[in-house]
Amino acid sequence: MSYRTAFEITQRFIGARQARAVAVNPDVIEMLMLNPPAPDDDADSWGSALVNLVAWLTWLPRPRTLDARAWLDYGTPIDIRHASKGFDLVVTSRCATPPADDAPLGRDGCVGWFAGIDGEHVIVLGANEHGTVSLTRFPASQVLGVRRLS
Repeated sequence: MSYRTAFEITQRFIGARQARAVAVNPDVIEMLMLNPPAPDDDADSWGSALVNLVAWLTWLPRPRTLDARAWLDYGTPIDIRHASKGFDLVVTSRCATPPADDAPLGRDGCVGWFAGIDGEHVIVLGANEHGTVSLTRFPASQVLGVRRLS
């Protein structure tokens, strides 16, 4: 039997997209259903849904919610300088300026697997950036936290 890391499993989803217009992507719906209450279509944010699915497949702890920032309460917080490619999660804000420390948790954010640092940017493997699973560069200033799940 060959075991895979969460990052390797997520890589298998690269290119998976939300459906356009009236159609839905059944794979995205399956990811969303793992986190009740699941929406009826794939128009909702599904970045956390993909990370939840991969965490479930690899027996890692997970928040069972579509709220990206909920991942900040799971695992052990680590400094991004100590993050391991493919093993640690990065939670970012979607806005140019991170919210205040006392801002309420919510879906306003992104979560994905740490893939590296490129200058002033962090590279994250995740979903729902431009409607697809991909590697995305975020300004380091948008990083809300890095978590080690195992």
